Amino acid sequence: MISIIIPSRSAVALAAISENIAKTIGVPFEIIDYDNTEDGFGICKIYNLCAQKAQFDTLVFCHDDLLFESENWGVHLCKILGDKNVGLVGVAGATFKSKYPAPWVAVPQEFYRCQLTNKFPLNAKDYEEVAVLDGCFIAMRAEVWREFLWNENQLKGFHLYDIDMSTRVFANYKLVVARTFKLKHLSAGKFDTNWYQESKAYFDKNSKLFPTQVDKIDRKYINYLDAYALKSLIFRRDTIKLSNFEVLNYISKIFSKYPKILNKGFLRYIIRIS
Repeated sequence: MISIIIPSRSAVALAAISENIAKTIGVPFEIIDYDNTEDGFGICKIYNLCAQKAQFDTLVFCHDDLLFESENWGVHLCKILGDKNVGLVGVAGATFKSKYPAPWVAVPQEFYRCQLTNKFPLNAKDYEEVAVLDGCFIAMRAEVWREFLWNENQLKGFHLYDIDMSTRVFANYKLVVARTFKLKHLSAGKFDTNWYQESKAYFDKNSKLFPTQVDKIDRKYINYLDAYALKSLIFRRDTIKLSNFEVLNYISKIFSKYPKILNKGFLRYIIRIS
């Protein structure tokens, strides 16, 4: 019932997740793995190539460093995707994504919907709607994949594929974070210079698609969220190698959008790094 697509350069990691899936999924499945050691393809191309081989109608695209903790999680996943209004199912995401090249986590935690950190409202829903999903685990029906495909023409590397797919599918379907099964992601996202350059190029080209949001948000609060995203980039300046010009440009944008976020602590930080 489920085709699970896993790009992996580690035979040990692939063996571990394969064994874990076999013990927990609870439905017929296949694993389509891809060793990208020699080809050097981007993740979008890998995902599209592997999805063409899938024999089942439910597709899971995931990293090789996941640990599924719930029994019969495949049953719960198929139930959620049985709702034709749902396009993508993930395990972490946010209800807002700004138009700036910050990661999806660059929002206040009240916007998180994340079973990895238990950031959920208090209710008994099977899932929570979001505007963007994390790429560690994204599931969809094969028909949704065929309708949108992974954006291999624009995204040649290993970043932004989740934000891009989320944003395009969000225009037609619900994006949801599942609450009915649990898993762990054994590594954190890597936000480095390469990620930032790819993110900046993507958002420069696709700025009209953003911001995306589940609920209606007041314009003033969107300005605050935009400033919050820009502030997160400045705090990452060392790891993403922001130039002094870029820092000053982002400060200028923050000041024009939401100057109140320029508090004393942040200003002291700016002075220290100048």
